Amino acid sequence: MQDRIEGFLARLLTDDAFRRQFRADPAAIATREGLSAEDCAAIAAMPVEDLETAAASFAHKRDAKRRHGKRSWMDALIGRGRRRMPRS
Repeated sequence: MQDRIEGFLARLLTDDAFRRQFRADPAAIATREGLSAEDCAAIAAMPVEDLETAAASFAHKRDAKRRHGKRSWMDALIGRGRRRMPRS
């Protein structure tokens, strides 16, 4: 269940459309995503301002990495954005 909550929170922080849906009806979205009644209540009580601040912070960090050409840990893990080594 912890993985489901972490995935839900990660999506809230990175997906603007999903976050808008959540803000409109937090309990319904949490229930739809398969969270327990207890988790739904806790997430629905989360301050919206804190959620938006965290989402903006993550977006800023992602943008900074892109501007500086750094790959995210996820990109490095799955091998996206690999630079090709010149052949000798």
